[in-house]
Amino acid sequence: MSKPNLYSTALALMLAISAQHAQSAPEVNNAAAIRYISGGVGDEDLDMLQTEQVNHRLKMVFTTLDGSFLADVAVLVLDRNKNTLIQAKSEGPVMLLDLPNGTYQVQATYALETISRDVVSQPNRLSTVYFRFGN
Repeated sequence: MSKPNLYSTALALMLAISAQHAQSAPEVNNAAAIRYISGGVGDEDLDMLQTEQVNHRLKMVFTTLDGSFLADVAVLVLDRNKNTLIQAKSEGPVMLLDLPNGTYQVQATYALETISRDVVSQPNRLSTVYFRFGN
């Protein structure tokens, strides 16, 4: 193989690996000016979320009753007037939200089971809420 072809092949391989890594990393999203991020599939992803959680006020963890992690959980966050602030799907077992001060209702749905929790967002405090599904 000639040097130009070798370099082109190496560059294409590096770009493919970089694109694959970028697709697997959790994305930061915004809804109604509320920042949130979800993921946690794989050790690298969990480590990144562990580091990122200091920048958020609410951490939600989605599991089965036996502790197995879940992904693709539908999440609905309502304010105290029952207005929808966030309607999203968690890409992994962990979802971090940076909610303004206040009380909210969070509804998480997986396999036709919905669990509802009231949560309080306070400054400089990370609250962790577990949603354990039994289906």
